[in-house]
Amino acid sequence: MNTDLVKLTTAAQDNLLGLMRMSQATVVETVKTVADSLSRITPSLPASAKPLAKLVPTPEQRIELTYGFAEKLVKNQREFAEALFEAARPERRLSSVA
Repeated sequence: MNTDLVKLTTAAQDNLLGLMRMSQATVVETVKTVADSLSRITPSLPASAKPLAKLVPTPEQRIELTYGFAEKLVKNQREFAEALFEAARPERRLSSVA
């Protein structure tokens, strides 16, 4: 691939990721503000519901479960794509014919 095209693609990707981080930071700050406001006016969890809360994964655990799986899935798909490319590589096909 042309190195100029690689640089252009990388710069565009970095730009997009930077924009995403900025918008995500804005959303996080907005959620913090809303959550703080709501915590002042909503009652706390009743004691009868607390034993049930132990059965549900914490938000941190849910994030780890979800993104941990996503990372494994992306890794698996990358390895699959690399194996496919290697299997279909023209040099490989030509050497097996000779």
